[in-house]
Amino acid sequence: MNAVLLNRITVVLALVGTYIAGLLSLEKAMNLQLPCGSTNDCALISNHPSGYWIGIPVAYFGLIGYGFILVTAMYRSINGIRDYKELVTMGLVFSAIGTLASFYLQYVSLGVLKKFCPYCFASAVTMTALLVAHVLLRKAVAAEGEERRSNFDLGLPWAGIVAVILALTIQSGTLGKTVGGVASLSPDKAAKLIPALPHVYGDKSAKITIVEFADLTCPKCQTMGPQVKELVDKYPGKIRLIYRHFLIPSHKLAPAAAAMSEVAGEKGRFWEFATAIQKGLNGRTPEQIDEISGAITAAGMDPKEVADRLQNEKDPVYQRIQEDRAAADALGVNSTPTFFVMVEGKETKIARADALFEVLSTDEYVQLLK
Repeated sequence: MNAVLLNRITVVLALVGTYIAGLLSLEKAMNLQLPCGSTNDCALISNHPSGYWIGIPVAYFGLIGYGFILVTAMYRSINGIRDYKELVTMGLVFSAIGTLASFYLQYVSLGVLKKFCPYCFASAVTMTALLVAHVLLRKAVAAEGEERRSNFDLGLPWAGIVAVILALTIQSGTLGKTVGGVASLSPDKAAKLIPALPHVYGDKSAKITIVEFADLTCPKCQTMGPQVKELVDKYPGKIRLIYRHFLIPSHKLAPAAAAMSEVAGEKGRFWEFATAIQKGLNGRTPEQIDEISGAITAAGMDPKEVADRLQNEKDPVYQRIQEDRAAADALGVNSTPTFFVMVEGKETKIARADALFEVLSTDEYVQLLK
């Protein structure tokens, strides 16, 4: 194949990769849920620590990489491939790095987690194909004697860019509606919802149980937490709230905040600590430990004792956090806050964020709240 044809192939592959990485990036940026067949593997892989580099979703790096490869291919189309051989080399280097990263991520998902994400796999295949295309392009450029220009190719990438933007815009709207809705949980999974020693707010014998998976350092959780507690207070004896941890990898102080809350829970002060940290952060993601340590004193605990506990990696508080994470993964939780609404003899409902109030406003729950 000649250099012009190979350059066209890199444009098409880069557009495909940009769409895939763009979809995965929108999932993170807009808290969407990608369709993943009958499993929730995509969300589990996406939220695994390997899905973040220096606290940033890997998808963002992929989007930048595909974008760079696309821009270099377009630049070659404008200015001539042989005149810009260094851009071929740069594209080769970027696609090689991307291929290595993709192979590592596939190893984690397939080999370690035993999960399969079709989007991640498609991205790995696309990046590998780009690497092969750049290797062949470099050989073609070296072998061809005359300069090869391909200005007429510009219609292809610009049309592709418009198509990718339109597709992502349309699909993000569709996915947003999916996440905002309400789903049901199978009875076998519902049995995993309540831990042996739960953090309960409200009457333990209440007919309606809300199990919340959240991150104390998550801004949306900080907003929703007080609202749900107000709901429990508004209907005394009718609703109880159970809190469980689902830590967001990009929130670097989430593990410390969760561990502090577990120490508070041992002393019967979990909700005092949760309230103090929510008020202190007021919708912010903390960056410094001082931003959350004040909640220890506010909850009536000894800061030194808590600090000593947190330094011990084998402390039981960390095991409880891991148990919550394992339960969340098994239940398909992929965003915070996620609520499960349980009533004995009824189907368990799953609601993400504000959709909780949508669930509770339906007739079957309104009757129980009277």
